[in-house]
Amino acid sequence: MDLVVYRVIEALLSAARHRCSGTIATLRYQPHELELEIRSDRSIPDLDEQLRAIAQRVALYDGSLQTLPASSGGFAVQARLPLGAAVPV
Repeated sequence: MDLVVYRVIEALLSAARHRCSGTIATLRYQPHELELEIRSDRSIPDLDEQLRAIAQRVALYDGSLQTLPASSGGFAVQARLPLGAAVPV
């Protein structure tokens, strides 16, 4: 699961790096899941395409990915990964 969390953060932050001035990544450990949230101050034109690939990675671990409203006009993406999920083979 470490690798999928890293890849989600890497993909979204690299997409935002060249287009956004304020991007925040937050990791939250909950009792049964890991929650990852990326918020940025601007939208990214090809974000939907990037999210498809990220959603596939998250789904390998029985996780979920959703976009959230961002008051700044930017984007917010939240991934939830259950702790203790089986490693895909």
